[in-house]
Amino acid sequence: MLIVLSVAMFIVPSMFSLTIHDYLRHGEVSKRRKVVLLIVYLILINAITFAVSYIRGVKGLYFKEMTLSYRLKYLGLGCVLGFVMPFIVCLLTEDIITIGGFVRYARRLFKDLRKYMPYAIWSAKADLGAEVASSYLNWLWWLIEPFCMMIIYTIIFGIVFKASEDYFPIFIFTGITMWGVLQKC
Repeated sequence: MLIVLSVAMFIVPSMFSLTIHDYLRHGEVSKRRKVVLLIVYLILINAITFAVSYIRGVKGLYFKEMTLSYRLKYLGLGCVLGFVMPFIVCLLTEDIITIGGFVRYARRLFKDLRKYMPYAIWSAKADLGAEVASSYLNWLWWLIEPFCMMIIYTIIFGIVFKASEDYFPIFIFTGITMWGVLQKC
């Protein structure tokens, strides 16, 4: 599990950046250029994330000594950088993309959000209502299910396997809730 998270904390933000970069270019990036961009994003994002960690007092990447919360913080910062970095790289490297193009794109995005937001809210309410319509506790299941899973994971990993994470039940509850939200989206 920790090996997968260790690999993910380095690669996922770069893949996220590459996806956004490809979206900004409307899918017109060649395979060779995608590989080069992936390497550039991999080096750039991890260098910045490691520099921030170093400034905050982490003097090296010792995988055996990393806590789970540190790995998740590293991954989170990497994903934030993975969202911001393609805009900067596109402005610097792509001839087609300009600041004026970003401004036009942002205006169109906010106009479309304003235009389609009522439909999106109505559609989400209808889907969520249909999901819990046949249950006795309705919306309460969305709190009961992660809470029960938190208890099970806390017993298994916290007591049986002796997890040494601070506030482990809250950490598990937050993770399960976020996973449920992302899974339903």
